[in-house]
Amino acid sequence: MTAPGHPPLDPAIELALAEMARSAYSGVGAGGLDVPIYAAPARATDLSGLPPAFVDVGSVEAFRDECVAYADLLWRSAGTAELHVWPGGNHAVDFMAPGAPLSRDARAARLAWRRRLLLIAEEAPMGAAPTD
Repeated sequence: MTAPGHPPLDPAIELALAEMARSAYSGVGAGGLDVPIYAAPARATDLSGLPPAFVDVGSVEAFRDECVAYADLLWRSAGTAELHVWPGGNHAVDFMAPGAPLSRDARAARLAWRRRLLLIAEEAPMGAAPTD
């Protein structure tokens, strides 16, 4: 899914852009074992203690597998994550095609999650961690 009047992103181009972004963030060691987990969270082995996470990703974007693995690791670390994989969506689909039904659904899901999270936080006693 792309913005009206724009051709769809080729997955190879999207992957090349993702690699360029990784390299720009991580510097010389991009892709190496010395890259910190903050630059590549899927490399972490334990994500316990992190706050709840909302993870949404397009099914045809370069980061899809990493995003799904990140949510899975959060769950395996006894964390809380809400994962949405949007069918046919590419990276930033809601920005590139804001009026598309898929984009509206993605934004609505994010807003509903934030509202639920705030409601849980309001109901928790002072100093207590939110629960599911």
